[in-house]
Amino acid sequence: MSFIEILLALLLFSAIATTLASKIKMPAEIFLLLASLLVSFIPGLPDVNFKPNLLLVLFIPPIIFSAAFFTSWRDFVANKRPITMLAIGLVLFTMCVVAVVMKLLIPAMSWAVCFIFGAIVSPTDASSAISIVKKLNIPRRLITIIEGESLINDATALVAYRYAIAALMTGTFSLWGAGVDFFIAALGGVILGYLIGWLSTRMYIWLTVAKAQNIFSLLVPYFAYIIADRLRISPIICLVTAGIYFSRKFPIITGPLSRHKAHTVWEQFIFVINGLIFILIGLQLRFVIQDLGQFSWSQIISYVVIINVVILFIRFAWVYPSAYIPRYFSAKLRENDPVPHWSALATLSWIGMRGLLSLILVMSLPNFLPSGEPFPYRSLLILLTYSIILITLLLPTLTLSLVSKWFHFEKDSQFNHEEALARIVTMKAVLEELDRNSQASTDIKGYIEKLRVRYIRRLAALESNLKDAPYSTLNKIDQKIRKLTRNLINTERKALIDLRKNGVIHDDVFHRLERELDLEDMRLKSPRI
Repeated sequence: MSFIEILLALLLFSAIATTLASKIKMPAEIFLLLASLLVSFIPGLPDVNFKPNLLLVLFIPPIIFSAAFFTSWRDFVANKRPITMLAIGLVLFTMCVVAVVMKLLIPAMSWAVCFIFGAIVSPTDASSAISIVKKLNIPRRLITIIEGESLINDATALVAYRYAIAALMTGTFSLWGAGVDFFIAALGGVILGYLIGWLSTRMYIWLTVAKAQNIFSLLVPYFAYIIADRLRISPIICLVTAGIYFSRKFPIITGPLSRHKAHTVWEQFIFVINGLIFILIGLQLRFVIQDLGQFSWSQIISYVVIINVVILFIRFAWVYPSAYIPRYFSAKLRENDPVPHWSALATLSWIGMRGLLSLILVMSLPNFLPSGEPFPYRSLLILLTYSIILITLLLPTLTLSLVSKWFHFEKDSQFNHEEALARIVTMKAVLEELDRNSQASTDIKGYIEKLRVRYIRRLAALESNLKDAPYSTLNKIDQKIRKLTRNLINTERKALIDLRKNGVIHDDVFHRLERELDLEDMRLKSPRI
């Protein structure tokens, strides 16, 4: 099979797997991982060879940039202490503990390789976890901490991974030098990320055409990563900074159509990346297993069991002390941020899923050392990483709903309250604007009055939802209006299809009017009508 045929087959397989995942209501990442396991058993598939470092450049920039784009800066700042404790402290702690365990399991493995493996499996992946916990009554603060941890721990793990790789390749390592280099690289990453964010938003405005803007937005993370890498500063911190800056300016510099298209393009792009990376590991897995001839199956199974138990235990061993010890020594911290309930800490400890970054890092391991020798234990590290991702994804997925019921988490209504409050404020602003226009535009005063009645009704419905007895009769009226509006849209669409079918209108006219109806239909899914 040629490269193009393999690529097309992988994309088709990803589309089918994702569709099946949605039908059985399973997170796509978990289903893709299981599908990759199935792929490894299909006979006759080719061995896909690629430059290991190419995976970092191809997949890391858009993943980190998109995660930073959707990060809530307000919540991140409010929870910066627990996020930092997990994203930096826990990552380094995990790396060190895993390195020690690997050295005890395989004494012949060098410390450099042990630390490389520790760096690979240390970062968590929020995408899988969040898709699950958002369906449960998990406290919003826990979700914020998990998202923030996943964003920053990627940077910590990648920096640790790079230094460990450099130590193996050069044979030298200085903890003090690494610390100084990390500080300089992090500071440089923030400065460069801010600069790239600023320049990219100006360029985005200048492009004006939505298609050109979307292509440019896909290129921004790659520019940020490559420039930072060439300047020997932190590409990940640069991506995070640029992504956050871009997200704050994006609603200001774009129009509604451009934003809609951009979200669609990015959603599809990240879907392709997720599918490719999971299926690629499936293509590699069969050859990885074949390359483990030096180990017996009993050894491999014991390594898998021990390292996974350690990974699960490490998070508990870090989360509880990091929550209690600082508060024990700081009365101010106890007052401002009381100790979380043990059930919340248990849930946070249990949601330690590994995912895409660990896959990318382990597949990016060099095939050979500078001496020309094969990279030591590469196949074993790939298999162990795969097992960790599989187990840390499956266990929480199968048990989180039970955990949520067991701990009796109360439904978090903060977001619903904030959403209703925001809608109320914006509608009051509209009513004030209508008052000003009714005095200046006497010729359309009747229409303005109809608009006023419409907004007053919507305002009353929203204000009723902030009270103890929500869902007033006004909501029932809204539902009737929505049903009527959807029926009218469907009637328009049927008439439009008949016009095209009978050759009365050109296809360009059909597509333009069809898009208008689609946008109107999509709006019915929101509280706005």
